[in-house]
Amino acid sequence: MQSDTDSYIRPPLQIGILLDSSNQPRWVHEVIRNLEKSTAVCIAAVLLNTRPYPKNQDQDSSWSYLLYRAYQQFDKKKFLTQTDALKRRDITELIAAWPLHEIQLIHNNGKLTFSSVDQQQILSRQLDVILFAGEKNWWGEIPHLAKYGLWAYQFGGNQPPAFWEVVEGIPTIPSGLYICADDTTGERQIYSSVAPGDDRSPNRIKNHIYLKTGQFAIRKLEQLHALGELALTPELCPEPDPVPSPKGSGIPKNFSMTLAFSRIMASFIKDVYKRKIDMEARWDMAFRFGGDRLDISGLHVISPPKNGFWADPFPWQHDGKYYIFFEELLFAEEKGRLRVMEVKRDGTWTDPVTILERDYHFSYPFLFEWEDELYMLPETMQNGTIELYRCTSFPHQWKLHKVIMEDIKAVDATLLQRDGRWWMFVSQAVESGDAWDEVSLFYADTPFGPWTPHPCNPIRSDVRSARPAGWLFERDGRLYRPAQDCSVRYGYALSINEITRLDTERYEEVEVERILPRAELQEMGIHTVNQAGDLIVFDRFASEAKSDRLP
Repeated sequence: MQSDTDSYIRPPLQIGILLDSSNQPRWVHEVIRNLEKSTAVCIAAVLLNTRPYPKNQDQDSSWSYLLYRAYQQFDKKKFLTQTDALKRRDITELIAAWPLHEIQLIHNNGKLTFSSVDQQQILSRQLDVILFAGEKNWWGEIPHLAKYGLWAYQFGGNQPPAFWEVVEGIPTIPSGLYICADDTTGERQIYSSVAPGDDRSPNRIKNHIYLKTGQFAIRKLEQLHALGELALTPELCPEPDPVPSPKGSGIPKNFSMTLAFSRIMASFIKDVYKRKIDMEARWDMAFRFGGDRLDISGLHVISPPKNGFWADPFPWQHDGKYYIFFEELLFAEEKGRLRVMEVKRDGTWTDPVTILERDYHFSYPFLFEWEDELYMLPETMQNGTIELYRCTSFPHQWKLHKVIMEDIKAVDATLLQRDGRWWMFVSQAVESGDAWDEVSLFYADTPFGPWTPHPCNPIRSDVRSARPAGWLFERDGRLYRPAQDCSVRYGYALSINEITRLDTERYEEVEVERILPRAELQEMGIHTVNQAGDLIVFDRFASEAKSDRLP
């Protein structure tokens, strides 16, 4: 009997791309280019709407929305340093290679639907999926026109995307991919994500959300091709923990925009003050011998030099001695190097020694043993690589052993050997540059690769619990993955997640504990936890680097 997971013998999914016009934003162009590259899908038709939308005169020209339009222009000019994901241009040349069907969507009470003639035309294509490059909320009552329905997106909690979250200071913004309700089934969310908010700019975070969310369809289509209908079950379409919803909604008129702008300016002033405090804060390291791995009390703090910070501590036990490998970044150099120091049970430590330094950034010195050799897998995203180093003389001498991945923007690669395989958890940067939101999984027979991407990638798409934060560990027979919560700020807190399923087809985890910074100790972030023997180490972002033993 043919296995449902034998995706390599399946024909590609037949996809119809539904466009509301021939003038599309940049994020849609990127989605179509990536679909074209995928071996899991075949673009069988482009359904192009030729009936223009009724123009919203209020938004386009009414004086009632003048301040909002002016603010949008100011915000883009001031904060949007990357190419605008919503900038529109003609898509005709990009879609020229595929069969084109011109349709006329019907506007009914502000919602879209299909004419009976267009329905028959679409049904004749026998499509697996119709992907609409736009918001799910545009659709009214629609028929079932493809095997797996009509898919559409959601960007943010309320309209306009990201605006009210910034106004109200909400640090997280949801987005997702949905199968729209039709005459056979109700609406279903099949992909969900939580992105970080922004203290200052709706357009800056909106750019990130559109670029990232647009790729959800490619990911889910490739998973559907690999796993079949299993990919659309609730088990493989988990919903994230709820995020706060903004109270405001809709494009604000002038008076509401005045109030909103006042709140944004108040947040801006608060953010300027916070950044001033941050300039006085630094990442330091803290350690303790004995006790519970996740207990942050009773720590000895190791303060960095005033001209830099220390972070990403990984401890190692060797010949009865204990060492901490870590990142040092000097502000004048703006790139990290890796160093090591010995720590002692009396709470003292030796002067650090540099072990790895290049003309690109190093951090996160992940350590592991394999066949009686000690290896390090540091972060080298700035070089576009994942590099593996072998220890030639402990602890100071390290030699490049292999580049295990190239042309990749990845951070904090974290390995696990389990059930006869090696697993690599790693966060990859999206086009907007951030690598905080998501974590992907790869597997191989050895730590040297070749590495196969997991069909559920990214296995977590939530800024509150994605980016790796140290070694995975076992407790009472259960496996846990520490992750960073970067919602409030980068490296704000630790999320401890129990892995409940790990194999080449499925991955499941659930958060079981959170470790928060302690305001009374002037902590503003904790983003790495590790243990070797009975040596436990954390790092902290604190406005006053204390050097005594913390309570």
